[in-house]
Amino acid sequence: MIDDTVLSFPNPAIESTDPLTDILRTGAQRLLAQAIEAEVAEHLAYYEQERLPDGRKAVVRNGYLPKRAIQTGLGDVPIQVPKVRDRAGDGRKFTSSLIPPFLKRAKSVAELLPVLYLKGLSTGDFGEALEALLGKEAKGLSSSTIGDETNRRGHEFNKEVAQELKTLGYEANADVDISSIISKQDLDKNYGDVDVLAWQSDEGKIYLIECKDLYYAKTAKEIAEQLAEFKGVDRNGEPDRLKKHLQRYDLLSEKVDELSRYCGLPKEEIEIIPYIIFSNPVPILYDQSRSINHVKLAYLEMVKEKGL
Repeated sequence: MIDDTVLSFPNPAIESTDPLTDILRTGAQRLLAQAIEAEVAEHLAYYEQERLPDGRKAVVRNGYLPKRAIQTGLGDVPIQVPKVRDRAGDGRKFTSSLIPPFLKRAKSVAELLPVLYLKGLSTGDFGEALEALLGKEAKGLSSSTIGDETNRRGHEFNKEVAQELKTLGYEANADVDISSIISKQDLDKNYGDVDVLAWQSDEGKIYLIECKDLYYAKTAKEIAEQLAEFKGVDRNGEPDRLKKHLQRYDLLSEKVDELSRYCGLPKEEIEIIPYIIFSNPVPILYDQSRSINHVKLAYLEMVKEKGL
């Protein structure tokens, strides 16, 4: 006999085993509908005095958009957003700030996706975990959705780092494609993007920055996994996160002419410094066994306080 250690989680939206969840979901739907009605009332009040030549109101209600569901931590919450009609033909429309046209899931749900991914949960295991957490079979939360959300958060962090560096007086560009520095015909493969390229004209230093928005590692397993990702070696036949960064550093160190033109600095004065900036304090910052010591490490709050 085989012991089954896999626990089956009830789906709160389908099995209705938790009356409290049902009450909260219904209450959320009602409150959201009331808030949207208040928004559309404010929108109509703004145009209240505008009239057509025959005296009729220029902007009026015009039914509802098709009903759709928003994924939340309580499960799917159905909602209908009101429509307005601009009788004057000036193109005035109502757009809810709470429920924008393409919103599919609440922010808390979107933030959950990369956390599950970074925590090491296999994408094949997402279905039951998300169904238990969100209900309604967590429709649309596929591995590609998770990848898209993780990439979006990564690009947002790149922009945040670049903006902080600009505030500190650096020149900084986020998401710099290597091919915008070096001609594609001179590249032997796709080297991807430099997350942030920063420099200071008066010092001649160019910072090649990899930005990593990582979660706080707490358990011994999580710490070991993060340390293993930044050894500067191949893992399973592919370069780990640090080695990819080092490959870009090596390439640009050989292409100083192109890099100096991009940054507008004399090539004779250039010093290229590889950097990794993390969103939070992570174990690698305190790893004394690191063999790649020429790569500088910091987390964002450190950079805000001390610069690069």
